[in-house]
Amino acid sequence: MQLTSAAGMVLFPVLYSHLLQDCMHVSPYTLIFVFAGEVSGCICVFATQLIDLFESLIDALYVRLAET
Repeated sequence: MQLTSAAGMVLFPVLYSHLLQDCMHVSPYTLIFVFAGEVSGCICVFATQLIDLFESLIDALYVRLAET
């Protein structure tokens, strides 16, 4: 994961710098590159919360079944 992050920090600015010559810095696709980390973080938090909720439901079901 650290290697992927480091590669992304190096590659994105290099790839993005060539787009500025064609005035692509005003493109709506730029927002995808700028906010990709935030979107990825939100998806990861949602997935973590969903897994935690699923675990809580399974635990409650197990406790209920163990009491009977």
